[in-house]
Amino acid sequence: MGRSVAMKQRGFSLIELITVLVILAIVAAMGSHFMVSSTEAYIQTQARAKLVHRARQALERMARQLRGALPYSLRESNSGTCLEFLPVAAGANYVSDVPDQSNGASASASITTASFSVDFGTARYAAIGALGDTEIYASSPVSLAALNSDLALGTTASSVTLSAAKIWRRNSLQRRIFLLDHPLAFCVVGAELRVFEDFDSSFPLNSNVDPGSGGEVMAENVAADGDLFVIASGTEERNTKVTINLSFSEGGEQVSFSQEVSIRNVP
Repeated sequence: MGRSVAMKQRGFSLIELITVLVILAIVAAMGSHFMVSSTEAYIQTQARAKLVHRARQALERMARQLRGALPYSLRESNSGTCLEFLPVAAGANYVSDVPDQSNGASASASITTASFSVDFGTARYAAIGALGDTEIYASSPVSLAALNSDLALGTTASSVTLSAAKIWRRNSLQRRIFLLDHPLAFCVVGAELRVFEDFDSSFPLNSNVDPGSGGEVMAENVAADGDLFVIASGTEERNTKVTINLSFSEGGEQVSFSQEVSIRNVP
């Protein structure tokens, strides 16, 4: 009887207690490591999702505006860190051939067109038959002319009056005239992606954008991922394609994008 009572009162040994404590410590360490890893993974996923969202917003804006550009107005500047272009405000077909360097017609400042309306921005320039950026940006552009007066958004007309009589380089295959607004430019300045508007309001348009100051910041912590802008020039029958290669980073996360934009060339 006395032996039985003594056995019932027996507790844990020191070795058993230490073993339990070690096991509990190992389990707690594994659990805390799992919790920390899960929390870090969640934070990284959230940061990456925000980064991708911000990058897509910037690239979508660039793509949307580039799709409305005159294809032959695209050019790189500032050692490839800027992409300049002229946005199309309106387009129309003119009724009869304009004076050009091959038909011998006298210079004229008046062009009769089919009815058109200015759907985007303000029409300030006219372009006919352009086949390259050098015919747009030059001391004497042969495929671009200034309008006699700006045509505001919503204006409807069936003729175009130039600021001076002009002989064009060539006629468009389909007698197509484009009415254009002031140039725009996308630039990577330092680690910022910026858009510059109305940086060259003179005529002729022969001044590159100066990214040293101004511009609207579209995204921060941006860098070129290879060649920043790659332009595949089109023809009167083939679209122009621009490839934009950018990387976006924040909080130790980085994503790279290669965005292709096809710019329709209406002949």
